[in-house]
Amino acid sequence: MRDVLQGLTEIPGVALNALTWPGRALLRAGGVPVTAPSDLAQSAIDATGLPKAETPGEKLRSSIIQPAASSLTTIVPGSVAANAGSPIVRTIGQTLAAQPATQAVSAGVGGGVTEETGSPVAGAAAGLLAPFALAAPGRLISPALPVTVPPERAPMVATAAQEGIPLSVAQQTGNKVWSNLESTLANLPGSSSMQASVNRAQSDAYNAALLRRADINATSATPETLLQGRSDLGQVFDDLSARNTLQSDDVMQSQMDDLRAKIGRDVPESQRGPVLNRLDDINSALGDDGSMAGQTYREMYTSLGQKIRSTTDGDARNYLGQMRDILRGAMDRSISPEDQAAWQDVRQKYANLQTIAKAMDRPSAGTAMGDISPAGLAQASRNPNAKSFAFGQGDLDDLARLGQGVLKQTVPDSGTSQRTVMANLIQGKSFAPALGLTALTGNPLYMLGPAAEVAGPYAAGALYHSGYLTNRLAAGITPHPLDPRLLASVQAQIAANRLAPGQQQ
Repeated sequence: MRDVLQGLTEIPGVALNALTWPGRALLRAGGVPVTAPSDLAQSAIDATGLPKAETPGEKLRSSIIQPAASSLTTIVPGSVAANAGSPIVRTIGQTLAAQPATQAVSAGVGGGVTEETGSPVAGAAAGLLAPFALAAPGRLISPALPVTVPPERAPMVATAAQEGIPLSVAQQTGNKVWSNLESTLANLPGSSSMQASVNRAQSDAYNAALLRRADINATSATPETLLQGRSDLGQVFDDLSARNTLQSDDVMQSQMDDLRAKIGRDVPESQRGPVLNRLDDINSALGDDGSMAGQTYREMYTSLGQKIRSTTDGDARNYLGQMRDILRGAMDRSISPEDQAAWQDVRQKYANLQTIAKAMDRPSAGTAMGDISPAGLAQASRNPNAKSFAFGQGDLDDLARLGQGVLKQTVPDSGTSQRTVMANLIQGKSFAPALGLTALTGNPLYMLGPAAEVAGPYAAGALYHSGYLTNRLAAGITPHPLDPRLLASVQAQIAANRLAPGQQQ
Protein backbone atom coordinates (compact mmCIF):
# COMPACT_ATOMS: atom_id res chain seq x y z
CA MET A 1 0.00 0.00 0.00
CA ARG A 2 2.84 2.42 0.85
CA ASP A 3 4.61 1.65 -2.41
CA VAL A 4 1.43 2.33 -4.40
CA LEU A 5 0.79 5.62 -2.57
CA GLN A 6 4.37 6.79 -3.05
CA GLY A 7 4.29 5.86 -6.72
CA LEU A 8 1.00 7.65 -7.33
CA THR A 9 2.22 10.86 -5.64
CA GLU A 10 5.70 10.92 -7.19
CA ILE A 11 5.03 12.56 -10.59
CA PRO A 12 2.27 14.91 -9.34
CA GLY A 13 4.62 15.93 -6.47
CA VAL A 14 7.46 16.74 -8.86
CA ALA A 15 5.08 18.70 -11.10
CA LEU A 16 3.70 20.70 -8.16
CA ASN A 17 7.22 21.37 -6.92
CA ALA A 18 8.07 22.92 -10.28
CA LEU A 19 4.88 24.96 -10.44
CA THR A 20 5.19 26.33 -6.90
CA TRP A 21 8.98 26.86 -6.89
CA PRO A 22 8.91 30.64 -7.65
CA GLY A 23 6.41 31.31 -4.86
CA ARG A 24 8.27 29.13 -2.38
CA ALA A 25 11.57 30.80 -3.26
CA LEU A 26 10.09 34.24 -2.53
CA LEU A 27 8.65 33.08 0.78
CA ARG A 28 11.96 31.55 1.84
CA ALA A 29 13.76 34.77 0.90
CA GLY A 30 11.36 36.55 3.27
CA GLY A 31 12.23 34.14 6.06
CA VAL A 32 9.01 32.08 5.84
CA PRO A 33 9.65 28.31 6.04
CA VAL A 34 7.82 26.48 3.25
CA THR A 35 7.53 22.74 2.64
CA ALA A 36 7.60 21.40 -0.91
CA PRO A 37 4.41 19.62 -2.10
CA SER A 38 6.30 16.35 -2.58
CA ASP A 39 7.53 16.52 1.04
CA LEU A 40 3.98 17.19 2.24
CA ALA A 41 2.78 14.10 0.37
CA GLN A 42 5.59 12.03 1.92
CA SER A 43 4.69 13.29 5.40
CA ALA A 44 1.05 12.36 4.84
CA ILE A 45 2.08 8.84 3.83
CA ASP A 46 4.33 8.55 6.88
CA ALA A 47 1.40 9.64 9.07
CA THR A 48 -0.60 6.59 8.00
CA GLY A 49 1.86 4.37 9.83
CA LEU A 50 2.39 2.15 6.82
CA PRO A 51 5.73 0.29 7.15
CA LYS A 52 8.78 1.11 5.04
CA ALA A 53 10.76 -1.45 3.03
CA GLU A 54 13.56 -2.85 5.20
CA THR A 55 14.73 -6.22 3.89
CA PRO A 56 16.35 -6.73 0.45
CA GLY A 57 13.21 -8.54 -0.77
CA GLU A 58 10.97 -5.69 0.39
CA LYS A 59 13.22 -3.13 -1.27
CA LEU A 60 13.15 -5.06 -4.53
CA ARG A 61 9.36 -5.23 -4.37
CA SER A 62 9.19 -1.49 -3.70
CA SER A 63 11.53 -0.74 -6.61
CA ILE A 64 9.06 -2.54 -8.91
CA ILE A 65 5.73 -1.35 -7.48
CA GLN A 66 6.57 2.33 -7.07
CA PRO A 67 7.62 2.98 -10.73
CA ALA A 68 4.69 0.89 -12.00
CA ALA A 69 2.19 2.91 -9.94
CA SER A 70 3.92 6.15 -10.88
CA SER A 71 3.59 5.41 -14.60
CA LEU A 72 -0.20 5.19 -14.28
CA THR A 73 -0.43 8.86 -13.20
CA THR A 74 0.34 9.96 -16.77
CA ILE A 75 -2.83 8.36 -18.19
CA VAL A 76 -5.35 11.04 -17.17
CA PRO A 77 -3.30 14.09 -18.23
CA GLY A 78 -2.24 12.18 -21.35
CA SER A 79 -5.88 11.46 -22.27
CA VAL A 80 -6.73 15.15 -21.85
CA ALA A 81 -3.74 16.27 -23.90
CA ALA A 82 -4.59 13.72 -26.62
CA ASN A 83 -7.66 15.82 -27.47
CA ALA A 84 -5.80 19.15 -27.54
CA GLY A 85 -5.87 21.42 -30.56
CA SER A 86 -2.09 21.64 -30.86
CA PRO A 87 -0.63 18.74 -32.88
CA ILE A 88 2.47 18.68 -30.67
CA VAL A 89 0.49 18.55 -27.42
CA ARG A 90 -1.86 15.98 -28.95
CA THR A 91 1.04 13.72 -29.95
CA ILE A 92 2.58 13.94 -26.48
CA GLY A 93 -0.80 13.14 -24.91
CA GLN A 94 -1.35 10.14 -27.15
CA THR A 95 2.11 8.86 -26.21
CA LEU A 96 1.49 9.28 -22.48
CA ALA A 97 -1.94 7.61 -22.62
CA ALA A 98 -0.97 4.72 -24.90
CA GLN A 99 -0.77 1.16 -23.55
CA PRO A 100 -0.97 1.95 -19.80
CA ALA A 101 -0.49 -1.69 -18.76
CA THR A 102 2.67 -1.99 -20.87
CA GLN A 103 4.00 1.28 -19.47
CA ALA A 104 3.43 0.06 -15.92
CA VAL A 105 5.19 -3.25 -16.57
CA SER A 106 8.11 -1.49 -18.30
CA ALA A 107 8.51 0.93 -15.40
CA GLY A 108 8.37 -1.91 -12.86
CA VAL A 109 10.92 -4.00 -14.76
CA GLY A 110 13.24 -1.02 -15.06
CA GLY A 111 13.01 -0.25 -11.36
CA GLY A 112 13.56 -3.86 -10.33
CA VAL A 113 16.63 -4.31 -12.56
CA THR A 114 18.08 -1.01 -11.29
CA GLU A 115 17.65 -2.18 -7.66
CA GLU A 116 19.23 -5.58 -8.30
CA THR A 117 22.15 -4.44 -10.44
CA GLY A 118 22.71 -0.98 -9.00
CA SER A 119 22.92 0.28 -12.59
CA PRO A 120 20.37 2.84 -13.83
CA VAL A 121 21.59 2.15 -17.38
CA ALA A 122 20.73 -1.56 -17.08
CA GLY A 123 17.36 -0.65 -15.59
CA ALA A 124 16.55 1.73 -18.43
CA ALA A 125 17.56 -0.87 -21.03
CA ALA A 126 15.38 -3.52 -19.38
CA GLY A 127 12.44 -1.12 -19.27
CA LEU A 128 12.81 -0.35 -22.97
CA LEU A 129 13.00 -4.04 -23.89
CA ALA A 130 9.95 -5.00 -21.81
CA PRO A 131 7.30 -4.01 -24.43
CA PHE A 132 8.98 -6.23 -27.03
CA ALA A 133 9.06 -9.13 -24.60
CA LEU A 134 5.37 -8.60 -23.80
CA ALA A 135 4.39 -8.49 -27.48
CA ALA A 136 6.29 -11.61 -28.49
CA PRO A 137 4.03 -14.19 -26.74
CA GLY A 138 0.96 -12.62 -28.29
CA ARG A 139 2.43 -12.93 -31.77
CA LEU A 140 3.37 -16.55 -31.14
CA ILE A 141 0.07 -17.58 -29.52
CA SER A 142 -2.41 -15.85 -31.85
CA PRO A 143 -1.91 -17.96 -34.99
CA ALA A 144 -1.21 -21.17 -33.09
CA LEU A 145 -4.76 -21.95 -31.95
CA PRO A 146 -7.18 -21.64 -34.89
CA VAL A 147 -10.79 -21.02 -33.89
CA THR A 148 -13.77 -20.81 -36.23
CA VAL A 149 -17.01 -18.88 -36.00
CA PRO A 150 -20.04 -21.18 -35.63
CA PRO A 151 -21.29 -21.86 -39.18
CA GLU A 152 -24.79 -20.52 -38.55
CA ARG A 153 -23.34 -17.17 -37.41
CA ALA A 154 -20.64 -16.87 -40.09
CA PRO A 155 -22.75 -14.91 -42.64
CA MET A 156 -23.86 -12.42 -39.98
CA VAL A 157 -20.35 -11.98 -38.55
CA ALA A 158 -19.07 -11.52 -42.11
CA THR A 159 -21.67 -8.82 -42.73
CA ALA A 160 -20.64 -7.00 -39.56
CA ALA A 161 -16.96 -7.14 -40.57
CA GLN A 162 -17.72 -5.79 -44.04
CA GLU A 163 -19.91 -2.98 -42.73
CA GLY A 164 -17.52 -1.94 -39.95
CA ILE A 165 -19.87 -2.93 -37.11
CA PRO A 166 -17.88 -3.99 -34.01
CA LEU A 167 -19.01 -7.24 -32.40
CA SER A 168 -18.24 -8.42 -28.90
CA VAL A 169 -16.95 -11.88 -28.04
CA ALA A 170 -20.46 -12.95 -27.02
CA GLN A 171 -22.01 -11.71 -30.25
CA GLN A 172 -19.41 -13.37 -32.45
CA THR A 173 -19.67 -16.74 -30.73
CA GLY A 174 -23.22 -16.84 -29.34
CA ASN A 175 -21.69 -18.14 -26.10
CA LYS A 176 -24.17 -17.77 -23.22
CA VAL A 177 -21.45 -17.32 -20.58
CA TRP A 178 -20.11 -14.24 -22.32
CA SER A 179 -23.65 -13.01 -23.02
CA ASN A 180 -24.47 -13.20 -19.31
CA LEU A 181 -21.21 -11.41 -18.50
CA GLU A 182 -22.07 -8.56 -20.88
CA SER A 183 -25.54 -8.25 -19.38
CA THR A 184 -24.05 -8.11 -15.88
CA LEU A 185 -21.39 -5.55 -16.84
CA ALA A 186 -24.12 -3.30 -18.20
CA ASN A 187 -25.75 -3.10 -14.77
CA LEU A 188 -22.87 -2.81 -12.27
CA PRO A 189 -21.25 0.34 -10.88
CA GLY A 190 -17.80 0.67 -12.36
CA SER A 191 -18.56 -1.12 -15.64
CA SER A 192 -21.99 0.14 -16.73
CA SER A 193 -20.70 3.30 -18.41
CA MET A 194 -18.01 1.33 -20.26
CA GLN A 195 -20.56 -1.20 -21.52
CA ALA A 196 -22.93 1.62 -22.47
CA SER A 197 -20.16 3.24 -24.55
CA VAL A 198 -19.49 -0.06 -26.32
CA ASN A 199 -23.20 -0.54 -27.02
CA ARG A 200 -23.53 3.06 -28.23
CA ALA A 201 -20.64 2.68 -30.67
CA GLN A 202 -22.19 -0.50 -32.04
CA SER A 203 -25.64 1.10 -32.45
CA ASP A 204 -24.09 4.06 -34.27
CA ALA A 205 -22.21 1.73 -36.63
CA TYR A 206 -25.36 -0.31 -37.29
CA ASN A 207 -27.41 2.82 -37.98
CA ALA A 208 -24.69 4.16 -40.28
CA ALA A 209 -24.50 0.88 -42.25
CA LEU A 210 -28.26 0.92 -42.85
CA LEU A 211 -28.39 4.60 -43.75
CA ARG A 212 -25.55 4.15 -46.25
CA ARG A 213 -27.86 1.83 -48.19
CA ALA A 214 -30.11 4.88 -48.62
CA ASP A 215 -27.16 7.14 -49.54
CA ILE A 216 -27.31 8.93 -46.18
CA ASN A 217 -24.15 9.70 -44.22
CA ALA A 218 -25.30 9.72 -40.59
CA THR A 219 -25.22 7.60 -37.43
CA SER A 220 -28.83 8.09 -36.32
CA ALA A 221 -32.13 7.94 -38.20
CA THR A 222 -33.71 11.06 -36.75
CA PRO A 223 -36.71 12.63 -38.53
CA GLU A 224 -34.45 15.43 -39.78
CA THR A 225 -31.99 12.91 -41.22
CA LEU A 226 -34.66 10.89 -43.01
CA LEU A 227 -36.40 14.00 -44.38
CA GLN A 228 -33.12 15.32 -45.76
CA GLY A 229 -32.34 11.93 -47.26
CA ARG A 230 -35.73 11.79 -48.95
CA SER A 231 -35.24 15.29 -50.31
CA ASP A 232 -31.79 14.46 -51.69
CA LEU A 233 -32.98 11.27 -53.40
CA GLY A 234 -36.04 13.11 -54.74
CA GLN A 235 -33.73 15.63 -56.37
CA VAL A 236 -31.82 12.81 -58.07
CA PHE A 237 -35.16 11.41 -59.34
CA ASP A 238 -36.11 14.86 -60.64
CA ASP A 239 -32.80 15.31 -62.46
CA LEU A 240 -32.96 11.88 -64.09
CA SER A 241 -36.62 12.28 -65.04
CA ALA A 242 -36.07 15.73 -66.52
CA ARG A 243 -33.62 14.41 -69.10
CA ASN A 244 -35.63 11.30 -70.02
CA THR A 245 -39.03 10.69 -71.63
CA LEU A 246 -41.52 7.95 -70.79
CA GLN A 247 -42.44 6.06 -73.92
CA SER A 248 -45.64 4.05 -73.85
CA ASP A 249 -45.34 0.53 -75.24
CA ASP A 250 -47.53 -2.52 -75.76
CA VAL A 251 -46.83 -3.73 -72.21
CA MET A 252 -48.06 -0.46 -70.68
CA GLN A 253 -51.17 -0.30 -72.86
CA SER A 254 -52.06 -3.92 -72.13
CA GLN A 255 -51.64 -3.36 -68.37
CA MET A 256 -53.81 -0.23 -68.46
CA ASP A 257 -56.54 -1.99 -70.47
CA ASP A 258 -56.53 -4.91 -68.02
CA LEU A 259 -56.73 -2.52 -65.05
CA ARG A 260 -59.62 -0.59 -66.62
CA ALA A 261 -61.52 -3.83 -67.20
CA LYS A 262 -60.86 -4.97 -63.63
CA ILE A 263 -62.13 -1.67 -62.19
CA GLY A 264 -65.25 -1.84 -64.34
CA ARG A 265 -65.90 -5.39 -63.18
CA ASP A 266 -65.09 -5.16 -59.47
CA VAL A 267 -65.87 -1.58 -58.40
CA PRO A 268 -69.51 -0.39 -58.05
CA GLU A 269 -70.40 2.22 -60.65
CA SER A 270 -71.02 4.85 -57.98
CA GLN A 271 -67.44 4.50 -56.73
CA ARG A 272 -65.38 3.81 -59.85
CA GLY A 273 -65.42 7.40 -61.20
CA PRO A 274 -62.50 8.88 -59.20
CA VAL A 275 -60.30 5.87 -59.90
CA LEU A 276 -61.05 5.82 -63.64
CA ASN A 277 -60.40 9.58 -63.77
CA ARG A 278 -56.83 8.94 -62.62
CA LEU A 279 -56.41 6.34 -65.34
CA ASP A 280 -57.75 8.83 -67.91
CA ASP A 281 -55.27 11.43 -66.64
CA ILE A 282 -52.42 9.07 -67.53
CA ASN A 283 -53.81 8.53 -71.03
CA SER A 284 -54.31 12.26 -71.50
CA ALA A 285 -50.71 12.98 -70.47
CA LEU A 286 -49.43 10.68 -73.22
CA GLY A 287 -48.86 12.57 -76.47
CA ASP A 288 -49.95 11.43 -79.91
CA ASP A 289 -46.74 9.45 -80.16
CA GLY A 290 -47.34 7.80 -76.76
CA SER A 291 -44.65 9.79 -74.97
CA MET A 292 -44.78 11.63 -71.65
CA ALA A 293 -42.26 14.26 -70.55
CA GLY A 294 -40.11 13.14 -67.65
CA GLN A 295 -41.19 16.07 -65.48
CA THR A 296 -44.85 15.22 -66.13
CA TYR A 297 -44.14 11.61 -65.13
CA ARG A 298 -42.59 12.75 -61.83
CA GLU A 299 -45.53 15.01 -61.01
CA MET A 300 -48.08 12.31 -61.83
CA TYR A 301 -46.14 9.64 -59.91
CA THR A 302 -45.88 11.90 -56.86
CA SER A 303 -49.57 12.82 -57.05
CA LEU A 304 -50.59 9.15 -57.14
CA GLY A 305 -48.40 8.48 -54.10
CA GLN A 306 -50.01 11.30 -52.15
CA LYS A 307 -53.48 10.04 -53.06
CA ILE A 308 -52.59 6.50 -51.98
CA ARG A 309 -51.42 7.74 -48.58
CA SER A 310 -54.46 9.97 -48.02
CA THR A 311 -57.33 7.70 -49.09
CA THR A 312 -59.07 5.44 -46.59
CA ASP A 313 -60.69 3.29 -49.29
CA GLY A 314 -58.72 0.04 -49.45
CA ASP A 315 -59.89 -0.84 -52.99
CA ALA A 316 -59.03 2.62 -54.31
CA ARG A 317 -55.59 2.41 -52.67
CA ASN A 318 -55.01 -0.95 -54.36
CA TYR A 319 -55.95 0.26 -57.85
CA LEU A 320 -54.03 3.53 -57.50
CA GLY A 321 -51.00 1.49 -56.45
CA GLN A 322 -51.32 -0.65 -59.57
CA MET A 323 -51.46 2.50 -61.71
CA ARG A 324 -48.30 3.80 -60.12
CA ASP A 325 -46.58 0.44 -60.73
CA ILE A 326 -47.59 0.60 -64.40
CA LEU A 327 -46.15 4.11 -64.72
CA ARG A 328 -42.93 3.16 -62.94
CA GLY A 329 -42.48 0.04 -65.07
CA ALA A 330 -42.93 2.05 -68.27
CA MET A 331 -40.37 4.62 -67.09
CA ASP A 332 -37.95 1.87 -66.14
CA ARG A 333 -38.11 0.59 -69.71
CA SER A 334 -37.81 4.10 -71.17
CA ILE A 335 -34.74 5.36 -69.31
CA SER A 336 -31.79 5.93 -71.62
CA PRO A 337 -28.97 3.36 -71.45
CA GLU A 338 -26.53 5.92 -69.99
CA ASP A 339 -28.96 6.71 -67.13
CA GLN A 340 -30.22 3.18 -66.56
CA ALA A 341 -27.69 2.27 -63.85
CA ALA A 342 -28.20 5.55 -61.96
CA TRP A 343 -31.99 5.16 -62.21
CA GLN A 344 -31.97 1.64 -60.78
CA ASP A 345 -29.51 2.72 -58.07
CA VAL A 346 -31.62 5.65 -56.85
CA ARG A 347 -34.76 3.52 -56.98
CA GLN A 348 -33.13 0.90 -54.74
CA LYS A 349 -31.83 3.55 -52.35
CA TYR A 350 -35.26 5.17 -52.14
CA ALA A 351 -36.85 1.77 -51.46
CA ASN A 352 -34.29 1.21 -48.68
CA LEU A 353 -35.11 4.63 -47.22
CA GLN A 354 -38.79 3.76 -47.16
CA THR A 355 -38.01 0.46 -45.40
CA ILE A 356 -35.92 2.28 -42.78
CA ALA A 357 -38.68 4.87 -42.31
CA LYS A 358 -41.20 2.06 -41.83
CA ALA A 359 -38.93 0.45 -39.21
CA MET A 360 -38.61 3.80 -37.41
CA ASP A 361 -42.38 4.32 -37.39
CA ARG A 362 -42.61 2.26 -34.19
CA PRO A 363 -42.60 4.58 -31.14
CA SER A 364 -40.05 3.45 -28.53
CA ALA A 365 -37.18 4.87 -26.50
CA GLY A 366 -34.71 3.66 -29.12
CA THR A 367 -36.46 5.05 -32.19
CA ALA A 368 -36.98 8.36 -30.37
CA MET A 369 -33.17 8.62 -30.17
CA GLY A 370 -32.74 7.71 -33.83
CA ASP A 371 -31.76 4.05 -33.34
CA ILE A 372 -33.06 1.62 -35.94
CA SER A 373 -34.65 -1.36 -34.21
CA PRO A 374 -33.43 -4.74 -35.53
CA ALA A 375 -36.91 -6.22 -34.91
CA GLY A 376 -38.57 -3.26 -36.61
CA LEU A 377 -36.20 -3.54 -39.58
CA ALA A 378 -36.82 -7.27 -39.97
CA GLN A 379 -40.56 -6.65 -40.01
CA ALA A 380 -40.35 -3.65 -42.34
CA SER A 381 -38.06 -5.35 -44.86
CA ARG A 382 -40.19 -8.48 -45.03
CA ASN A 383 -42.28 -9.11 -48.14
CA PRO A 384 -44.77 -11.84 -47.11
CA ASN A 385 -45.85 -12.58 -50.68
CA ALA A 386 -42.30 -13.21 -51.91
CA LYS A 387 -41.11 -14.70 -48.60
CA SER A 388 -38.13 -12.36 -49.02
CA PHE A 389 -36.75 -12.81 -45.50
CA ALA A 390 -36.88 -16.60 -45.80
CA PHE A 391 -34.95 -16.56 -49.10
CA GLY A 392 -32.70 -13.63 -48.14
CA GLN A 393 -33.63 -11.58 -51.21
CA GLY A 394 -34.20 -8.12 -49.68
CA ASP A 395 -31.50 -5.48 -50.11
CA LEU A 396 -31.47 -4.93 -46.34
CA ASP A 397 -31.93 -8.60 -45.47
CA ASP A 398 -28.30 -9.18 -44.45
CA LEU A 399 -28.39 -6.28 -41.97
CA ALA A 400 -31.83 -7.30 -40.72
CA ARG A 401 -30.52 -10.80 -40.01
CA LEU A 402 -27.43 -9.39 -38.31
CA GLY A 403 -29.60 -7.23 -36.07
CA GLN A 404 -32.00 -10.01 -35.13
CA GLY A 405 -29.52 -12.85 -34.88
CA VAL A 406 -26.46 -11.18 -33.35
CA LEU A 407 -27.05 -7.63 -32.08
CA LYS A 408 -30.40 -8.12 -30.38
CA GLN A 409 -30.10 -8.71 -26.64
CA THR A 410 -31.04 -12.29 -25.76
CA VAL A 411 -30.46 -12.35 -21.99
CA PRO A 412 -33.69 -11.56 -20.06
CA ASP A 413 -33.25 -8.76 -17.54
CA SER A 414 -35.87 -7.97 -14.93
CA GLY A 415 -33.70 -5.30 -13.28
CA THR A 416 -33.75 -7.04 -9.89
CA SER A 417 -30.00 -7.66 -9.63
CA GLN A 418 -28.96 -4.09 -10.40
CA ARG A 419 -31.51 -2.69 -7.97
CA THR A 420 -30.14 -4.99 -5.27
CA VAL A 421 -26.56 -3.92 -5.94
CA MET A 422 -27.48 -0.24 -5.91
CA ALA A 423 -29.48 -0.61 -2.68
CA ASN A 424 -26.52 -2.31 -0.99
CA LEU A 425 -24.19 0.49 -2.07
CA ILE A 426 -26.56 3.22 -0.87
CA GLN A 427 -27.09 1.46 2.44
CA GLY A 428 -23.33 0.99 2.87
CA LYS A 429 -23.61 -2.72 3.62
CA SER A 430 -19.92 -3.29 2.89
CA PHE A 431 -18.59 0.26 3.16
CA ALA A 432 -19.82 0.94 6.70
CA PRO A 433 -18.28 -2.20 8.31
CA ALA A 434 -14.99 -1.63 6.46
CA LEU A 435 -14.90 2.00 7.60
CA GLY A 436 -15.58 0.91 11.18
CA LEU A 437 -12.78 -1.69 11.14
CA THR A 438 -10.39 0.85 9.63
CA ALA A 439 -11.23 3.32 12.39
CA LEU A 440 -10.79 0.67 15.11
CA THR A 441 -7.57 -0.86 13.84
CA GLY A 442 -6.02 2.01 11.91
CA ASN A 443 -5.51 -0.38 8.99
CA PRO A 444 -6.80 1.13 5.72
CA LEU A 445 -6.57 -2.24 3.94
CA TYR A 446 -10.09 -3.02 5.16
CA MET A 447 -11.34 -0.42 2.64
CA LEU A 448 -10.09 -2.55 -0.25
CA GLY A 449 -13.26 -4.68 -0.01
CA PRO A 450 -15.80 -1.96 -0.82
CA ALA A 451 -13.39 -0.40 -3.32
CA ALA A 452 -13.28 -3.75 -5.15
CA GLU A 453 -17.06 -3.64 -5.59
CA VAL A 454 -16.54 -0.82 -8.08
CA ALA A 455 -13.00 -1.55 -9.25
CA GLY A 456 -13.72 -5.24 -9.86
CA PRO A 457 -16.46 -4.71 -12.46
CA TYR A 458 -14.37 -1.97 -14.09
CA ALA A 459 -11.36 -4.28 -14.38
CA ALA A 460 -13.52 -7.13 -15.71
CA GLY A 461 -15.11 -4.85 -18.31
CA ALA A 462 -11.74 -3.43 -19.36
CA LEU A 463 -10.29 -6.92 -19.77
CA TYR A 464 -13.35 -8.21 -21.65
CA HIS A 465 -13.38 -5.33 -24.15
CA SER A 466 -9.60 -5.03 -24.46
CA GLY A 467 -9.30 -7.66 -27.19
CA TYR A 468 -7.26 -9.94 -24.92
CA LEU A 469 -9.83 -12.72 -25.09
CA THR A 470 -9.67 -12.78 -28.88
CA ASN A 471 -5.93 -13.43 -28.71
CA ARG A 472 -6.69 -17.14 -29.05
CA LEU A 473 -6.02 -17.74 -25.36
CA ALA A 474 -9.72 -18.53 -25.03
CA ALA A 475 -9.63 -21.04 -27.86
CA GLY A 476 -12.86 -22.90 -28.50
CA ILE A 477 -14.93 -20.07 -27.01
CA THR A 478 -13.88 -17.00 -28.95
CA PRO A 479 -13.72 -16.86 -32.75
CA HIS A 480 -10.69 -16.48 -34.92
CA PRO A 481 -10.96 -13.43 -37.24
CA LEU A 482 -12.58 -14.58 -40.44
CA ASP A 483 -10.27 -15.67 -43.20
CA PRO A 484 -10.63 -13.18 -46.13
CA ARG A 485 -11.51 -16.06 -48.45
CA LEU A 486 -14.34 -17.17 -46.17
CA LEU A 487 -15.52 -13.56 -45.90
CA ALA A 488 -15.62 -13.29 -49.70
CA SER A 489 -17.44 -16.59 -50.14
CA VAL A 490 -20.07 -15.71 -47.51
CA GLN A 491 -20.68 -12.32 -49.12
CA ALA A 492 -21.04 -13.99 -52.53
CA GLN A 493 -23.65 -16.33 -51.06
CA ILE A 494 -25.53 -13.39 -49.53
CA ALA A 495 -25.54 -11.63 -52.91
CA ALA A 496 -26.78 -14.79 -54.64
CA ASN A 497 -29.59 -15.14 -52.13
CA ARG A 498 -30.95 -11.72 -53.13
CA LEU A 499 -31.61 -12.96 -56.66
CA ALA A 500 -34.92 -14.52 -57.55
CA PRO A 501 -34.70 -18.34 -57.48
CA GLY A 502 -34.76 -18.52 -61.30
CA GLN A 503 -31.80 -16.13 -61.56
CA GLN A 504 -29.41 -17.94 -59.27
CA GLN A 505 -26.38 -19.50 -60.91
